[in-house]
Amino acid sequence: MCANARRETLVLAVLSALIVGLGGCSKSIWITQYPTFYTDSMKGMSIAAVPFKNRTNVKGAGTALSDELASALQQNGTYKVFNRDNLQALLGQRDLQVALGNSDAALAEKFQTVPGLNAKAMLVGTVTTCAGTQTHERRSRQVPCRWDKNGKVLASRTEYFNYYHNEGNIAATAGLVRVSDGKSIHTATANGQAASEGQNPGMDPYACIAAARGKVVAQLLREFAVTRREIKIDPGKAFRTAADLFENKWDWSKKFSTSTAKAYVVLTLPSVCDRNRFRLAIVKKDNERNYLWEESITWQKNWGGRGFAFSPQQLACQAGPGDYIAKFYSGAEPVMTAKFKIEAPK
Repeated sequence: MCANARRETLVLAVLSALIVGLGGCSKSIWITQYPTFYTDSMKGMSIAAVPFKNRTNVKGAGTALSDELASALQQNGTYKVFNRDNLQALLGQRDLQVALGNSDAALAEKFQTVPGLNAKAMLVGTVTTCAGTQTHERRSRQVPCRWDKNGKVLASRTEYFNYYHNEGNIAATAGLVRVSDGKSIHTATANGQAASEGQNPGMDPYACIAAARGKVVAQLLREFAVTRREIKIDPGKAFRTAADLFENKWDWSKKFSTSTAKAYVVLTLPSVCDRNRFRLAIVKKDNERNYLWEESITWQKNWGGRGFAFSPQQLACQAGPGDYIAKFYSGAEPVMTAKFKIEAPK
């Protein structure tokens, strides 16, 4: 094999190894994401989804976004939602428009006196950007125009065509305001962009705006409601075993003695896992149906890396020295595992 061929083979081997390594460095888990302000007492609370103000030149941009957000909130089920139609039925269209022209505090005060509207909070907001654009450029390509009897291309011609780029952009601010005193509970901003391009794009600028609006709604839904979300974590860093914690640094270890009284399973999760329940377990490798140690936990956002103590000594008394597996459960099946050994002193 020549030198160039050997180099190419080596490069391909290294790239393949990197791809394989990268492919296994993350794990997906589903969690329930709670808004930072949310408490259990807010579940089922009535809120008024107020039509958003519009600071753009696109007519109806505020109403379109708030209507879609109200619908998403209703389907989500965290709150009982009074949407725009409900509010118009209770106040009348004219009175609602007049009320919407007031400050948030004045609107909250108005809502306190509306019969049938028992909303504890109102969701208000403003669309600050709403734009759909289309650009195009003249491109060319070679198109076969003559072939021989065997199908070989003998000649081609230049064909010119328009290549389009359609785009939609939306930005909005939103806030949850307490009706009783007009004070803010939580505020958030969201930005959405969607694009489609080609000779015949799948979406025109209006469809891109609609897609961008959907992204903004999804962001605001996560900000204000309890949602399910898939996150990625690195098992090699998120779930490990350690011998001790010294000066706020873990002494990582995969080997313990049968005389070791205490060791740790260390779990490191992002803050979005706050208030989620998980389960930890340890089994002997040759008998995974027998749980030797278990602990149920409710994750706290300020934990960062949290160690959960177990006793290698007690495990060894139960099942003897050998190979063990720590398991992390986010549901019925283990999501992450950490292997370790318990050895008798030599």
